[in-house]
Formats: sequence, C-alpha cells, structure tokens
Amino acid sequence: MIDENNKQDFLPQSYNDIKRYFQIKEEKQIQKEEAERKEKELKQLEYVRLAEQKRKEEQAERRQEKENRIIQDLQSKATEIKYPSGYIVLIGIVSFFLGDFISVFLTPSRPSFGSYIIDLLCCIIILFCLFFILGIYFLKKIRTMKWKKKHPNDPVNQYL
Repeated sequence: MIDENNKQDFLPQSYNDIKRYFQIKEEKQIQKEEAERKEKELKQLEYVRLAEQKRKEEQAERRQEKENRIIQDLQSKATEIKYPSGYIVLIGIVSFFLGDFISVFLTPSRPSFGSYIIDLLCCIIILFCLFFILGIYFLKKIRTMKWKKKHPNDPVNQYL
C-alpha cells in the first residue's frame, strides 16, 4: 500500500501519520479518478457536439436539395404553362418556309395570270405564318394570365 517511491521517506511516528498518509493517498486517487472522469465527460460532450453539428449540416444540406428540387419543379411547370408545345411552333416555321418555297420554285419565269395566283397564295401562306406566330405569342400571354387568375397564390407565378 505504500508507494515504492516514497517507501524510504516514509517513517511514521504515530498512527495519525499513517492514517494521514493513507488519507492523502486516497484523496490523490480520488482526484485522479475525478480528473479522468471529467476528461472522459469532456470527450463525450465534444463527440456529442460534433455529432449534433454534423446532423445539423446534413439536415441543412437535405433542406437545400429539397428547395432546389422544388424550384426546378416550379420552373418547369411555369415553362409548360408559358410556352406552347413544340408542334405549334414547328407548324408556324414549316408554313413560313413552305410559302417561300412555293413562291420561289413554282412561279414561272414569264408573268401570267397563274403566276399572280401562285404569288397571292404564297403571300397568304406567309401572312398565315405571321398571324400564327402572333397567335402563339398571345396564346402564351392568355395562358399565363388565366393561370395567374386561377391560382393567385401559387409559387409558380413568380417564374411566369
């Protein structure tokens, strides 16, 4: 029970000296255990704090990903509402080139009554194309106005 280091210096003269020596030794042991316990608690608290911080970062990252997905969905929905389908645009473009093709390749080199009719037909086709493109533009405006009127609080409206 007596330390090997202090064995030579330990010369008790009374029972109280021995008792005090063991009390001091026990207090040192208790202090050492207390320090180890506090160190262990600090390490555990640090571990818990780091785990909590990591959990919060992961939650923030998931929340950000969810917000980004929602924004992308809203933007794609707004695009679907705002713009007509590709077939309508394709019809307008094809009709324009068809009118040009007819006017250039089917008009005879000598003016005649038939050439004037073909030119008139080409002008009608080109005008149809222009009205068609304007119709697409107004269709887009009307669709967005109807959507905004029908769904005034929809978050898609900020992307229209």
